[in-house]
Amino acid sequence: TLTVRFPGSPVSADYFVYVEYNGDRYNSTTVVSAKSSISSIEITTNSPASKSNISTTGGDIVKITGTGFSTNKLDNAVVFGDKTYAEVLSASLTELVVRAGSFKTAGTVDVHVYLKLTIESTC
Repeated sequence: TLTVRFPGSPVSADYFVYVEYNGDRYNSTTVVSAKSSISSIEITTNSPASKSNISTTGGDIVKITGTGFSTNKLDNAVVFGDKTYAEVLSASLTELVVRAGSFKTAGTVDVHVYLKLTIESTC
């Protein structure tokens, strides 16, 4: 029995497990999955008006709907653009509520959800 600990990754993907022993490589049929996908994003506010843009000063609450999220809010890393991390306020398998950080400049940015959880799999 071999237990594989997957420490998480900044890439949503499937990871294949193999073992090298005395120069021989043994492949496992186990695939460790760390995939998530976003289906919609909604910016919420305390005012009656809805918003279509996140403030560059940060603080906006954003609801992200999708699949493959962790129910532990600390296991989800939400990134706006390349470097702006959001604070995860709540998490379910299909929804994250986050507080957006601040941006240096206005513009369109990609939103990514990365899983930081530790996955254990027995091969």
